[in-house]
This record gives sequence, structure tokens and C-alpha cells, in this order.
Amino acid sequence: MKKITILIGTFTMVFFSACTSLEKMVERGDYDTVIVKLARKISGKKNKSTKDVKILEKAFEKITAEDLAYAEEMKISGRPSAWDEVYSAYDRIEERQDIILPFLPLISKDGYKAKFKFANVSSLKNEAANNAAIFHYNEATRMLALGEKGDKAAARNAYDHLIRIDRYVDNYKNSIDLIDDAIYLGTNRVLVKLYNNTFGFMPREVEEEIMSINVKELNTFWTKYYTIESSDFEFDYIARLDLDNIEISPEQEFIDRYQDKKEVKDGWSYVLDEKGNVKKDTSGNDIKVDKFVTVTADVIEIHRTKSAIATGRIGLFDQVTKELIQTRPFNVDAHFHDYATSFNGDKRALCDRSTGRLKSRPNPFPSNLLMSLDVAHNLKELMKNEMRRFSI
Repeated sequence: MKKITILIGTFTMVFFSACTSLEKMVERGDYDTVIVKLARKISGKKNKSTKDVKILEKAFEKITAEDLAYAEEMKISGRPSAWDEVYSAYDRIEERQDIILPFLPLISKDGYKAKFKFANVSSLKNEAANNAAIFHYNEATRMLALGEKGDKAAARNAYDHLIRIDRYVDNYKNSIDLIDDAIYLGTNRVLVKLYNNTFGFMPREVEEEIMSINVKELNTFWTKYYTIESSDFEFDYIARLDLDNIEISPEQEFIDRYQDKKEVKDGWSYVLDEKGNVKKDTSGNDIKVDKFVTVTADVIEIHRTKSAIATGRIGLFDQVTKELIQTRPFNVDAHFHDYATSFNGDKRALCDRSTGRLKSRPNPFPSNLLMSLDVAHNLKELMKNEMRRFSI
């Protein structure tokens, strides 16, 4: 009995604390949180607390009055941009009423019936939506005019205004077409160009490999990269790759000789006693022992190496002012390495490393063109990483 009394007392304290917490939230003006909490609490509950119902009633009345007053205050301000806030206030009122509506009529377990005064803000919300759309449309057209003069930031601002319109009115005037205009005017276009400063012949295949860079991987919403010039638009920036040198090393072959040695099992022999007789175990069987021998293998390893290195700079230029915005040097290499291992002697002597490298002959040296293509491929990957770091 004492345990039951303690449990009931604990539950009462928790319940009282929860109610007190909700009341304090109402006092602090945190009305929407109270409404959401209580809506969850009483949902599907038959015996609703009168205290909860009254707190919900009070919170709803207070926040509705606040939003209505705020909307009027924004209207009186005369600021065209204030229609966003007016619309948001009416939207909050409708959303809040949609939360309460499923509970109506809301009656507590003691028979208290809550009174919720719903505000009919539908027409007011439509008025705010139309005025907000007008404001954003006017701002967008004003910003687009600046975008036509080359102000990309203004064009992007226009895009933001046009996107906002869709929240209020579908397909408002020619806003869809203007969105395309804003994107076009606000986009930075970067042309990737390669300059061969090596003072030597660079095979066409090498240039094609470098310029086969997948620029789509670099594109963002407001920045597009190209590798081919176009007469349809002006480029804003040039991503310039200055290739100063591609150097191919001589072909090098090294021979390494060493010996592997290992003690291995090589049959068995009987264990003899002092009289020369075969010893027996406790079961009467002959006792045998493993025989070990030392084996060797003379190993010959042939190593072949060849490398290529490309050096230069990658820079970003403003195409209008011709100003160098940023530049970074690069040093890219590619390597060929192969080997072949053979041996004379007992294969059992080979260590794991030697066994794993057994091959009759190494691969042939790649041509200078293939080495150049390898270093061009690596350069292409480096270019993508460097261009991702451009501040445009």
C-alpha cells in the first residue's frame, strides 16, 4: 500500500510539473510550442484534462491575436516588402486553426467546452499574396535591368525574387520566362584553355587527353565550364592551363641478384637405439623422424622504370578586365615500373616475396607517347581539383 501511494504521489508531481511548465510557456509567450505539445497530448485521449483544455484555449487566443495585430502593423508600415510578413502571419493563423479543427468540439472530462474563435483570413491571405507577388515581380524586373548591364549579383537577386513569387501565385505574369532570363544573366561562364609553352611538338593525342576533362563535374548552379568557344555568349572567365614542360626520363633497367636459402623437410628416417635396432613407441610402432636439408636458389630480378613529369601553371583570368585573379603552379608525374624474377636452384628455397614476383620477363617499356598520355591524364585530374578551388 505504501508503494502504491508513493507511485501515485510521483505521478501527481510529474503531471503537476508538466502543467506548470506549460503555464510558464504561456506566460513567456511560447504559444505555438504549447499548442503543438497539447495537441499531441490530447490526441486520441477520451478523458481530457480541463486544465489542459483551458491552457490550449488561452494559448490559441493569445497567439491568434498577436498574429492579427502584427499583420495589421505590417500593413500600416507601408513597406512593399512587408507583404511577405503579412502573408506569413495569416498563413500561421490558418495552419494553427488546422491543428485545432480536428479536436472540435473540444470538451474536457469535467464537461468544460473550449471556445476557439477562428479568424477567417482567407481573403486577407489572398490579398497579401497578390501584393507580395507584385513586390517581388517589381524587384525582379528592376534587378534584371541591372543584370542586363552585366551585374550578375543583381540577376541572381532577381532569381530569388522570382522564385518567391511561386509561393504566392502560380505562373504569375511572365515570371517563368523571367526566371530563365535571370539564370542566363546570373551565370558565370568559364572557358578552359590550354597553352603549350614547351617550345616543342606536343602530340595531338596528348592535347586531346588533357582537354577531354569532364567539365560537367565542375559545374554549379551559377557557374558553367566549357572547353569549346561559343558565339552564343561571352565568356566571363578563362581558366588557363600553361603547360611549360613535359619531360620523359630515359628507360632504366636494373638487375638485382640474391640467394634465397631455406631449411626444408626432405623425407624421414628411423630412430635407432644404441644397438642399431629401430626404436618402438608404446604401441609397438616404429619411431620415425623428419629429415631436413638446406636448399638454395639463386634469384635474378630485372626491374624496369620510366617516368614523365609535366610542369606549368593554372590560372583564372577575368575575361572582361583581363586581370589575373589567381594562379597556382603544378607539378604532375607518371611512372612506369615493372619487374621479372627468375631463379636457378631449388624452388623450395624461395621466400614468399620471391615466389610472388616470379615472371619470365618484364613488360616492355612504354613509348614516350604513352608516358605523355599518362601524365596528361593525371594532369587532367589535377586541373579539376584546382578549378574546384577557384573563387568565382
